[in-house]
Amino acid sequence: MKLSGPAVSSAKETAAAPKPASASPAPRPKDPGRWASWPGTLRVTGIAAATAGVSIGTLLMIRAGKLDDDLTARRNRLLGEPSSSSSMCWKEPRSSPCADLARLQDARNLSGRAGVAMVITGGVVGAVTAASFFTDFSFLGLSPARDGIHVSPVATRNEIGTHIEGLW
Repeated sequence: MKLSGPAVSSAKETAAAPKPASASPAPRPKDPGRWASWPGTLRVTGIAAATAGVSIGTLLMIRAGKLDDDLTARRNRLLGEPSSSSSMCWKEPRSSPCADLARLQDARNLSGRAGVAMVITGGVVGAVTAASFFTDFSFLGLSPARDGIHVSPVATRNEIGTHIEGLW
């Protein structure tokens, strides 16, 4: 039961009570340090690297396709001449039109292989980055466990799915 009205105290009680000004300050929370947000930084870097890899790889493969079209057109034009034969590039010096065909073929092969490698690399980096969103890095002791994403299955009478919550 609480009584209303001013509390009555004696001078001795007031003098004996500790003063809040002389109390020790509350301990400050520990500074997380400059590496506390490294998972987020790596995720952003992973997203950027995956996007750049897939984009550059796609452009290289488009370039390889264009070079292949040019190579086919030049080869058909060269073989369409009456003085040409299928073995003429084996006998001619490197300054002939055959040298241009060989240069185009090398450029096409290089662009195609580099494009495929970049797309595969970008895909792997993207997959690892996506997997990092579902990984709890608290075992490293650098970030608290509550910073992860929690995925749980949800099923109702009419629907089934997942519930995802947490900080990205």
